[in-house]
Amino acid sequence: MASIRVISPPTDRKNSASFLKPPLSVKLRSGLVILPAGGAGERHSTESYEELIVILEGEAVLLSEDREFPFSTGQVCYVPPYTEHTMRNSGTSVLKYIYVVTKTT
Repeated sequence: MASIRVISPPTDRKNSASFLKPPLSVKLRSGLVILPAGGAGERHSTESYEELIVILEGEAVLLSEDREFPFSTGQVCYVPPYTEHTMRNSGTSVLKYIYVVTKTT
């Protein structure tokens, strides 16, 4: 059974690190991603998950299909299930964001 947890962000220099995933949670997965200026994540699909992306620092563009969705520090972006997308750092400094995904089925 999942229990309440307080989780600190990783302090090493990895570009991404998981915060939470089963069996520590029921369905929820979460992590931190750090991209240098001009950097981008790998294109992927949410499959049967929905995703919330929270920008902690920097400027980003979420690329999905033929559309671009710009957002920056303090903003969040919701990505529905079965959506192919990638994140790109569109700023001149580091981009830090937290993703939270959960299975919808």
